[in-house]
Amino acid sequence: MEMLIVKDWIRRQAKKYAHVVFIAGNHDINFHRNIYDNFPDNVHHLQDSMETVEGINFYGSPYTPRFGNWGFGEPEEQLITRFSHIRKDTDVLITHGPAYSILDKNHHGECCGSKALYQRIKQLKHLKYHVFGHIHESYGIEQIENVKFCNVSILDEHYKIKNKPTIIEI
Repeated sequence: MEMLIVKDWIRRQAKKYAHVVFIAGNHDINFHRNIYDNFPDNVHHLQDSMETVEGINFYGSPYTPRFGNWGFGEPEEQLITRFSHIRKDTDVLITHGPAYSILDKNHHGECCGSKALYQRIKQLKHLKYHVFGHIHESYGIEQIENVKFCNVSILDEHYKIKNKPTIIEI
């Protein structure tokens, strides 16, 4: 049932905006199994893939370091290989989770981001934005050199709405 609600919401956004770019996350088990309907042409679902939209290169991946039995979790050793495929000409990187040490602290103050992702981001010289969520407690935006890191999670650690949606103008 929840999957139908998400699909309907995405379809409504597609009617309001010229383009919708999205990835799945660790709760989106049905996306993990690739069980979803086709979306309109202006909806771009990224799963370890790139899409150029109005001249901007978006790359998206739902994978994070393994945590429990959620979807899209892998050991860091596998993430090294997975993230090596992020193209060097990426302008906007959308991942479910953060890179290690960047807006990734949980409520215990522990860094929960991916070290493999952090290493790959350091190699992406064209990157302007990294947009992610997953670590609910670290909502916010941080500029590091020429990259804006945006943790856009709207929920708190108890899955209650806490933060306003983030609007990023590119």
